[in-house]
Amino acid sequence: MPLSEKNNPCLGLFTSLCDNMREGALIMEVASRKFIYCNRSFTKMFGIGKPDEIDIALLRKLRKSSLTPDEILKREIFIKEKGSFSELVEYTTLDGHSFFVEASTRLYETDGEDYYLYVINPIDRSFFEVESIGILMINRQGDIVTANPFVLKQFGYNKADLIGKKIELLIPLRYHDRHVKDRHEFIHTPEDRPMGKGMDLFGIKKDGTEFPVEVSLGHYPSDGDRYIIAFINDISFRKMAETDLKTAKEKLEETVETRTKALKETLDQLELSKTELQKNANYQKALFENAGVMITTVDLNGVIQTFNPAAQKALGYTTEEVVGKHTPLIFHNHEFLRQRAKKLSQEYKREIAVGAELFLIKARMGKADENEWEYVRKDGTKFP
Repeated sequence: MPLSEKNNPCLGLFTSLCDNMREGALIMEVASRKFIYCNRSFTKMFGIGKPDEIDIALLRKLRKSSLTPDEILKREIFIKEKGSFSELVEYTTLDGHSFFVEASTRLYETDGEDYYLYVINPIDRSFFEVESIGILMINRQGDIVTANPFVLKQFGYNKADLIGKKIELLIPLRYHDRHVKDRHEFIHTPEDRPMGKGMDLFGIKKDGTEFPVEVSLGHYPSDGDRYIIAFINDISFRKMAETDLKTAKEKLEETVETRTKALKETLDQLELSKTELQKNANYQKALFENAGVMITTVDLNGVIQTFNPAAQKALGYTTEEVVGKHTPLIFHNHEFLRQRAKKLSQEYKREIAVGAELFLIKARMGKADENEWEYVRKDGTKFP
């Protein structure tokens, strides 16, 4: 929306800069409550035909959860005192499609007039819809704000069943009191970390079935609220493996205890095997309990596009070193890759070379692809 009706060169220059922003941008004249500018990204984001169709009533209607007059007044007072206000909020397009954004409002004054600049930055939807991990977002009151499809499948709920409900809905009743206390403490002193380190954590499905989980926590602060992001893994298979290992260990100990002195050499060998098993078990347990959640995304050519802090910490690379420059081949053990290429070549009856296609071939067909790999850090050390 041009500002030809405004004889203000500062605003004209500012809107020219906003025209090419990826984020949606609006400028509102505070006194008249009229929008005097809207960039193309905003109209495209919400499916609005023409910029002149936008007014304050429509903007509030597009917000999934409407604001009360008192909430609006508090925001305006905050903006007047601090100069800006930001929050995480869910909007809908004109055709009803919902999405989360980081919304910020700043107050500007030029030539004696006050203006609000609204900037709306959509959160990457693919992050929430990733198929291999459950993701929940919770506000400071403990209400579930959004849930990705994977976590809905894990717990057996529809999205409408969860949104607005307390997070304790997904936790067995016997843990509720302790969890509410822990949640309040995390809100006041947030720290991205694995949850319940050294403890057994459980979720409860809609049908009442309990299952063991591993949870990593992150947080998103804003001027209006503080959000908790929980990454949830179902570790039922791992717990079954640990139980099997424990049973095998107990049987082995019984066998060792019943050996006679005549079988001492065999007994010594079995004891050595038992020690190695215990060392391996302890290593795996420490790995599972302390590993963070690494998330990377690649484009259609396999080139890394995002590389989250947990991946940087685990692999020793910075974002600048890998994003837009390398494929995941940079941190994979090539012996594993050759084995994977051989297996895929046999499966699809055509030669598949070691390259980015190893990671993309099933995804291109809409299939899930889960594998165990060995990663190689920047310093050359390896980990599974």
